[in-house]
Amino acid sequence: MRGLVVALLVACSLSAARAEADDNIHSVVVVVGHEPELIQALEWVMEGQNMGVKALGDRPTPSLAELGPESRRIADDNQASATVWISPTAAGATLVTYERTADRFVVREVPYKLPLDETQAAETARMVSVMLRAVRDRNDEEAVAARVRAQRPPRPQRAEPQVAASVGGGAWFAAPEATAVAMTTIAVAWRPHGLGAAVTAMIAPATDIESTMFIGEVGVWRIAAEARKALRVAPLVRVTPGVGLALHKVSLDGRTGGEVVSSRRYNPALQISTVVGIALPHHIELGLAVAADCLLRRQRYEAGTQQILDVPRIQAMMAILIGVRL
Repeated sequence: MRGLVVALLVACSLSAARAEADDNIHSVVVVVGHEPELIQALEWVMEGQNMGVKALGDRPTPSLAELGPESRRIADDNQASATVWISPTAAGATLVTYERTADRFVVREVPYKLPLDETQAAETARMVSVMLRAVRDRNDEEAVAARVRAQRPPRPQRAEPQVAASVGGGAWFAAPEATAVAMTTIAVAWRPHGLGAAVTAMIAPATDIESTMFIGEVGVWRIAAEARKALRVAPLVRVTPGVGLALHKVSLDGRTGGEVVSSRRYNPALQISTVVGIALPHHIELGLAVAADCLLRRQRYEAGTQQILDVPRIQAMMAILIGVRL
């Protein structure tokens, strides 16, 4: 009778221990492949991680494209956290570990031919544990990085300037009665860093004219309106081509014989331009502007039968600008 009681107590203790062990198992690893030594080694390795092992036996190894979906299906059918495949190759074996939470698998070549002995199985089981941990760690790092990106405040977008004003000086080529003269220019641009528009004004000092029939001076100024589009070619450099219309005013004052001559003429023109701008700190910009005008009318000034002045129809301007972006 006493022996029966002892046997019952031992059986109850073993059942309680087994139940406690089962309660400590948090997840299951499914192994596809007939490798008893690997199953036993995995049970020993996974026991320290509160994970159980379930063997499914041999199954055809799917193609690489189907390996992920098939591993996921097996894990879901068996309520497992991971699926492990081991299949023979010519040089040894292929080991695949799939982690369900990360939904990702890793493939490694094992330098042991199947079936595995006890030592080889222990080494392969440790390899499975390392591979699963690597997949989980990578998934955790990506999740943390995603949370950091989600919590990071969006980078403030620098507002594009709406208006820019500039002033500069340069040369007016083929100006009336001169190969080139110095000039002053001012410009106001709307949306200078995108598709916008600009108004420019240029003025050159008067040039002296002296001939047998006329003594005096000629002066010229120009205003233009254009559409333009800024193109970024480097982080701080933009090239801005433009096209539009210009209006030239030519003033001629002097004497011919005993008569006083005073003439004001206006001439429309087609114009093209390009501005190369470099952005500087404090909303300052340094630029090089080049423009060319084609006058729509030919202008000649005559006194009697003698020509006093012939205004070139093609004129060009170049200026260095310094501007401020608003």
